[in-house]
Amino acid sequence: GLSLYWLVAIAGYAIGPWLGGNIGLIDFSFYIVVMFFVISYCFIFSRKAIDDEHLEVIHFKKVFGFVKRYPLIWVICFVAGSAGEAIDPFMGVMGLTLGLSGEQSLNLMSFFLIGGVVMQYATGWLIDHLGVHRMTVYTSISAILIGVLVILTSHSYILLSFSTIAWGSACFGVSLLSLAIIANMFKGENKLLVVSVQAIFYDLGSVVGNTLNGISTDLIGAHGVVYVAILFFTITGVVGFIHKKR
Repeated sequence: GLSLYWLVAIAGYAIGPWLGGNIGLIDFSFYIVVMFFVISYCFIFSRKAIDDEHLEVIHFKKVFGFVKRYPLIWVICFVAGSAGEAIDPFMGVMGLTLGLSGEQSLNLMSFFLIGGVVMQYATGWLIDHLGVHRMTVYTSISAILIGVLVILTSHSYILLSFSTIAWGSACFGVSLLSLAIIANMFKGENKLLVVSVQAIFYDLGSVVGNTLNGISTDLIGAHGVVYVAILFFTITGVVGFIHKKR
């Protein structure tokens, strides 16, 4: 169910920049999405009562103790948030900084996400057969190597397009690891607590990743987002290796 949800979401996200660059539907599609969510929220919160069995108060001390017990797992969730949310917007920024047209830059964003869609089920299959900890190491190494390839192919839009698709596949492989870890390691824990903590670190990774991408682009140039990603993926690979040994 989660895989299908992410597949549809990423597919829509991938089509958006392409439509914006080629057809100019950015404002129109934005208002459609706004109306959809407003109507959805109105429908959800118009219910007269919510079943108390599905609500639970989680105290801060319990959250802190849970985080302290599994520090390495939350590092992976942190990097997963950066890989899944913070890289794609800066692919467009990288394209503009390299001198590509607006259409080409938006296409890079779509290509990155298309790679994620293509590898969605393949990554899940590999996680099932190789294990989540081994895949953490392998996927991180792949993302680092393909990131270097992105830098080397930046001189050619066509070559960069193909390397961007490949990099999107690897980066979203890292992003999916957080869901796989949650599914495999915390079957006996409070589900609401697990998902809440995962979401906190995933979103934190997105915020920090976007911030560092912006700073590195200003200081280093077009490839700043790649260097930040390589740093994060190196951390994830080391953490995955340590956790596998433990």
